[in-house]
Amino acid sequence: MLNISAPKQTRYKLLLKWRNSYDYVKKIFSFFCCGLHCSAYGGYGSLCIHSADTDFTFKFSGGLPQRTEWRSKTDDTNVYMSVKGVQHAFTAHVVGADNNYSTTAHDCSHGYTYSISNVGVYRMRNWVHDGSPSYPYAAIYAAPNYGYEFSAWGQWSPDSV
Repeated sequence: MLNISAPKQTRYKLLLKWRNSYDYVKKIFSFFCCGLHCSAYGGYGSLCIHSADTDFTFKFSGGLPQRTEWRSKTDDTNVYMSVKGVQHAFTAHVVGADNNYSTTAHDCSHGYTYSISNVGVYRMRNWVHDGSPSYPYAAIYAAPNYGYEFSAWGQWSPDSV
């Protein structure tokens, strides 16, 4: 604390000392905040692990739907689907399951369906990981728009990181 009754020169030295210590604390605090900010984003980046893309082939016959294999879904990103070839249009959406051998698919699309008729990249919105309930596994469910036989193929991943 600054002593007002001290001589003017002493008060000035005390004021400079106090100001320098305040600047020092301010610098330390700003470096700390900067380091915390960088480590928080650096740490978050390490949590975002991209799942490898795997091949899929839908062989539609008799109007029956198809599904990719179940894959672990650990984040709330979009499901990635890269269609490399498609002979006729089909509709796709994302489903979830409690285990990787399930025959029961739970619709996690909240109405977001994708009409696929051309090759391209599709980032499919879903609530597999962050829905209520949430599921640890995701897949792409595809239904043909026509009743005859045709195929579609490409690669997919349960995340879009």
